[in-house]
This record gives sequence, structure tokens and C-alpha cells, in this order.
Amino acid sequence: MWDPGPEGHTSGGGRGAQQRDHAGRSLVCPVSRPHTAPVRLWSLVLPLVAACEATPPWWARTARPREIAAAVLFVAPPGPDQASAAPADGSPDRPFSTIAEALRTAPAGALVRIAEGSYAEALVVDRPMVLSGAGAAKTRLVAPPGQKGPVVRVQGDARVELRDLAIEHAAVGVSAEGGAVRLQRVALRELAESALVARDAEVAFFDGEVLAVGAATRSVAVRIEGGSLEMRRTVLRRSGRRAIEIRRARGLLEAVQVSDVELAAVQALDGAEVTIEGGRFERIGGSALYAGAAKLIVRRASVSEAEYGAVGFRGAELELRDSELSDTRVASVALVGARGLVDHCVLSRGGSDAAVSITEASGTVRLVANRIVQPGPLGVHVTHATVVATDNSITGANLDREGDMGDGIYALDADLSLERNEVRGNAGSGVTAARSRVRLLRNRFSSNGRAGLVLLDRSSASANHNRFEGNRGPGVQVAERSAATLLGNRFSGNLAYDVDPVCGGGGSVDVGAGNAFLGPAEPRRSCD
Repeated sequence: MWDPGPEGHTSGGGRGAQQRDHAGRSLVCPVSRPHTAPVRLWSLVLPLVAACEATPPWWARTARPREIAAAVLFVAPPGPDQASAAPADGSPDRPFSTIAEALRTAPAGALVRIAEGSYAEALVVDRPMVLSGAGAAKTRLVAPPGQKGPVVRVQGDARVELRDLAIEHAAVGVSAEGGAVRLQRVALRELAESALVARDAEVAFFDGEVLAVGAATRSVAVRIEGGSLEMRRTVLRRSGRRAIEIRRARGLLEAVQVSDVELAAVQALDGAEVTIEGGRFERIGGSALYAGAAKLIVRRASVSEAEYGAVGFRGAELELRDSELSDTRVASVALVGARGLVDHCVLSRGGSDAAVSITEASGTVRLVANRIVQPGPLGVHVTHATVVATDNSITGANLDREGDMGDGIYALDADLSLERNEVRGNAGSGVTAARSRVRLLRNRFSSNGRAGLVLLDRSSASANHNRFEGNRGPGVQVAERSAATLLGNRFSGNLAYDVDPVCGGGGSVDVGAGNAFLGPAEPRRSCD
């Protein structure tokens, strides 16, 4: 605290005020004691004495930081009188004629403003920089004649931003090795190999466009290896055999649109962790969304007109939520040697296999509250896998060309737990299981073209509190040394028999307590 000083001084810092302790002694100029030092040491005391008369608090005065404006350099195509003008210095009146000149001059953190025009250059950026054009329709960077590398190469630990420009007519648009690169309102067009390639770099791509990237066997529009990719509100069309490939990296794709790609829209590979939020993926030659030995999470996306909507392979983990997958040529969702979750999705108009095809799953696959409509020959096809299905609706499976299949669920060497599902109006049976174990609880199997449940080849089932209604075959059919236990089920409107153990087929049915048989079918076939 400041104490009042001598007369005429103020406690808040009038000229000459001194700081004192509680006894009234000055803390800056203490009471003097007899000197014993030689006179020549006065030269060391004088600054302290002068400080006693300075405006207090002299040690606490805070200097205002200098405001250092970032360097701004200008680039514009040479004008007609450029030869007679003063040498370029990057100012608005004397801009550089090439971007490379600006980069050689620019300090770290500089902003390089690039005017409308076409610039045939190959650029290397090795320090923090912003390159800002006049818009993707006005500022165009193209490869010089014979240039096979990228138009913009970011290297070292540089953090570089590209804004409002287009990169066109080159082998590669942008490459980054380490560091970070951000693209905002950038168009990458007519590129022979790749639009954007990054290794161990942080990449952000917002509000951009990728168009017409070469369709060679190895062409990838956006290839990320290590590091990360954040892409938002970006459109990719006719963008390589693979539009986006993320390997050993993290990825977030939000409101991204990919169309007209030969093989895949998004591939997550080799330990990648990728999340897709929203977006549309359509007219894809292979699997629209693919995870191989990686984790892929998809929420609120739309996938259509692809061979497969989404595929998990080689130990992948695939999670689909609140998404719509339609018009696939083989399957909406396929899991091969993978595990996953399909939750609150709409799967419609499937292809030659099923809406969901699961083979050799590496863990339990869960299907929750999905709506499967016109899935093709099968609604859910399970082979050598464990599946838990809850609150799903499966309707409209059709017979194949041989007049076979058409089941809502077909399982081979599988373990199925089905609860509160509705399997209705399929051309075949509701569920057909071969060499499988099935647990049914509170499901409804109705209006199917054959049986509600069929057990074949030593399968077993426990069915509790289910409804088997209006099927054109038996409610439950058991054959080929299979066995079923029925408790508290309701049978009505099935044809011929509600329970058919198939005489001579070696099947057995234990009809326990609480089952209701409401006709018109016979409750059970007798093989006596």
C-alpha cells in the first residue's frame, strides 16, 4: 500500500511519493546509516537515489506491447507497363508478378494476397504462411509445363493456409509432409493423380470442391497417412477411384458429399479412426464407405446407388446410426471378419445378397431399431457369427431367380438372439436357421410367404411369447434333427399347421405351457 508522503505528496503516486513500511520508513530510500565504503562507490548509489524522486511506482509501470502487423504481400499478373515500372516490392502499388517471389521475401506468418489471374508455378512453403486468392473462380494456380509434382508443397513443421483459390491441371494439387495445412473455399480440379496428399500432417478442408481427379488404378483424390483430416461442407465429384483414403490417422467428415467415384467414397484403413457426420454418398462403383482394420462411425448419412453401402473388413469396427442406405447392388451393410452396430437406420431396395450381410464376425453384431424394406433376396444374412437383433422391422424380401430365399433372416452356423422384432410380408419365411442356435422373445412373424420360423440341420430354438400370424406355411417348422421349445406363443391365421415337426425329418418340438392356438390351422401335425 502507498502511505502518505511528505507534504504535497499523495498516496496514489504524485510526483516524488515514496513507498514506506508500517513504521513510516521509506522502502525505496531507507534511513541512511554511516558510510564506510570508499567514495567511488557513490556511482552505484546514484541510480537508487534518483529513483526515490521518480514517479512511483517506477518498477511497476507496464509497457504497452508493440502491435506488430503481420506482413502483407501482394501478387498480381504483370501489367502492360510492367517493364517500365519501378521494381516490385510486394506492395499494393508494386506487387510481385509471381507467388514464388512473394514466398522468397515473406517472413513467417505473412499473408500473401493473390489477385485474379492464372499462375503457372510449383511452390514450396516451409514456414507459416497464408495464401489468399480472389475466389476459386478468379485465382487459379496451375502446374508449369512438364511439372509432375504438386503445385503447392508444404514441408517441415510449417502451418499453411490456402484460401479462395483454385488449383488445376496438374498431377497433384497440394502435398504436405508434417506440419499443418488448412484449405478454405479452395477448389482442386482436373488433377491427374491426387488432389491432396498428406503424411503425418494436420489437414483441414472446409467449404471446398474436388472435381475430376484421374481415374487411374491407384488414383486417390484425398490421401491421408498419419496425422489427421477434418473436412466439412466439401463436395467431391468424379474424384479418383477412391475419393478419400485415411490410413493410420484420425478423421472427421461433416456434411461431405461424394458422387460418381469408381471404387470407394471413403476408406478407413490400418488403424484409422474416422467419424462421418451427415453427408451424401451416391453413385459409387464399389463400397461407398469401407473400414479395413479400422474404426468407422457413421451418423445421419445418406448412401445410395453403390455396390455396397458400408463394409467392415479384417477386424474392423463399423458403427452406423440414424443413416439411410438404399439402392445397393449387393448389400446395404456387409461385415466380413468384423464387428459392428447398426442402429436406427433405414435400409431399402437392396441388391443380390441382403440388406445386412454378416460373415465370420470378429465379435457380436448388434442390430437395433432398424427399418429394412425391400432388401432383396434376404433381409439379414448371417454366417458363422453372433447377432443380437432388437426392435427391427424387416419386410418385403423377394425370391431369387431360382425361386428360393426370400427370408427375413437366414442364418447358417450362427447364434441369433431376436427380441421385439417384426418380420412381415417376406416372400420366404420369417427366419430360416441351419446348424444354428436361435432365441426368440416377443417377436412377431406375420404374413410371410412360407413359415414364420424354419429350423434345419440340427438347429435349436427357444421361442417365448412370440406371435406367429397369417403365414402361408406353418408358424414353426422343424426338420433335419432340429429341436424347438415353445412357451407362451400365440398362433393364428397360419395355413395347414401352426407347429410342423415334418414327419420323417427327425425334428422335435416341445410345446410347453401358455401357447395359444387360434386357428384355422391345426395346432400341430401328428406323425403317428
